[in-house]
Amino acid sequence: MEEITVTDVNASSSSNRLSKQQEEIRKIPDSHLKWLAQNIFRSKGITIVIILGTLLSISLNMARPYLTGDLFDILWELYLANLEEGITPSFWIFFSSVPVNMLILRYALIIFGLGIASFLLNITISILNEYIANKTERDIRQEFYASV
Repeated sequence: MEEITVTDVNASSSSNRLSKQQEEIRKIPDSHLKWLAQNIFRSKGITIVIILGTLLSISLNMARPYLTGDLFDILWELYLANLEEGITPSFWIFFSSVPVNMLILRYALIIFGLGIASFLLNITISILNEYIANKTERDIRQEFYASV
């Protein structure tokens, strides 16, 4: 019976021609996170759009409470001014006797617009995230099948 050594196995396996995909699989880094990041960043443009869109969405969501606070400050000053004039502070009298304040309307429209923009941006980011996740899953599955 003939004995086979490790060097014989390595020599015979290196003589076999590896497919291009198998060669790429052998380049997989040791770190699993680094490997996953490489798979995710294969579509660099979409990934960068997702990251920037997420940062923009966070900024929009942080701006709304700030603007709402300013709006309530304006409304409080208007309320106090009406109290000094002797107008009773009921909801109907407050809004019926005061002409439309364009600053209040502007703040309300900006807050509403930021909410809609944030909503649409979050939907877009979610769709792109699903696309990247499915594409990465497909690529990982193909690499696995090629290695088996």
